[in-house]
Amino acid sequence: MFRGPGPPDPVRRSRGHYNLHAESLCDCLDLRWTAGPKPGSFFSAENFRHFAELVDAWAASDPGLFGYFGGSSLTEKSHGQCNMAFFASRYGVEGLYLLDEPESALSPLRQLELRDLIGRAASRGHAQFIMATHSLAVACRSQGRPARAAQVTDISPDGNTPATCSGGCLLA
Repeated sequence: MFRGPGPPDPVRRSRGHYNLHAESLCDCLDLRWTAGPKPGSFFSAENFRHFAELVDAWAASDPGLFGYFGGSSLTEKSHGQCNMAFFASRYGVEGLYLLDEPESALSPLRQLELRDLIGRAASRGHAQFIMATHSLAVACRSQGRPARAAQVTDISPDGNTPATCSGGCLLA
């Protein structure tokens, strides 16, 4: 049941409250590319199932679409396998990627695979990632090194505090 201010949207999943700031985030961002516009995407586990169902519907008229996601329907995979198939296909493409808790459906092993996939894409210099995560496994690179040129920030009611890397772990 939708509660709170703001219009209910039949496509959006119901929430316990309406976030007035969610729809105006784009007004706060000023993104510019020196070499022209770049593709990208926003990933949120909360919305991803709907995307997987849309891919199935589109593939009804173009079965070759499944080739981008490992050759089979995303909805026939487990939640974590579905997400990893998307990550593997999408993050090989040049772009800017916004991720909201991408680890939520992933096992610890799959979190390490995601970390490595993001690290490879970033090290090729064609992809940038802005990520909200609670997983140190995803936030740290191999051997406990933080991601190259990463700024890890703890966002709290007291303000934004840069996190530090100590002993192979990020402390926030």
